[in-house]
Amino acid sequence: MILVIYYAIVIIAVLLDLYTKELVLGSEALMSGGSIDLIPGVLRFRYTYNEGAAMGMLTDNRWVFMIMSTVAIIALIIGIAVVGKKMSVLCGVSLSMITGGGIGNMVERIFNGDVLGKGKVTDFIDFYAFPEVWPWIFNVADICVCVGVAIFIFDYIYTEVKLAKEKKCTAAALATDSEVATDSETTTDSETTTDSETTTDSEITTDPEALTDGNGENTEPEKAVSDGDLPFEESDAQTDEPCEEPSGDSVSDDEATHPDEEATDENEERFEETES
Repeated sequence: MILVIYYAIVIIAVLLDLYTKELVLGSEALMSGGSIDLIPGVLRFRYTYNEGAAMGMLTDNRWVFMIMSTVAIIALIIGIAVVGKKMSVLCGVSLSMITGGGIGNMVERIFNGDVLGKGKVTDFIDFYAFPEVWPWIFNVADICVCVGVAIFIFDYIYTEVKLAKEKKCTAAALATDSEVATDSETTTDSETTTDSETTTDSEITTDPEALTDGNGENTEPEKAVSDGDLPFEESDAQTDEPCEEPSGDSVSDDEATHPDEEATDENEERFEETES
């Protein structure tokens, strides 16, 4: 569909150029040397012709220009057909306008003359506000070519700037991803080192071979035992002594505790018996 639009622009440019030239050639006022003012002092229609390129350039090298122009037109037509779908819209429109303008002027160079191939190009648009700066008279085909070139240059600059920004953004994104990946690797290495150190410490603490020397003796340093913390074996030794139950003949705690009082009581009983 886009190729149809491009070739439609080419056809419209050619037809518009040839139609306006026929109007000029059919105007008695213009063909008699007169002019028609569109904007007084700025823009007018005035008939003239040239045998060179756009705006009267390369007049003395007609055939060289015609050969170059023909090759360029063919190349543009083929180029639009081949890469028209891949190029940007602005680029396609610009090339279509350049092709249409080139074909319009080429038709007159071939057919607008007494001898085939020695025709003259009709020019009639005169921008005379600044005659010393802009002395050329041009036509619709010349406008199509110049506007097409301007659009092409604009599209080229815009595309290059866009690509430069995309490359910059891509480079920044890659740099950010690289920093994130580096930080992640550093964190992973740190965690791995920490886990390795923790595992090594645990193995050193729990490894029985690490706590014994070559003779199987325990090499773990002895800890100081406070007075309140008695070894379990001593406590058991003190509590494992058998306890004898008191028998009927055994002396009570009071008797064992007060032997002098018992002797005094016996002496008093004996004294009373003697008196009686």
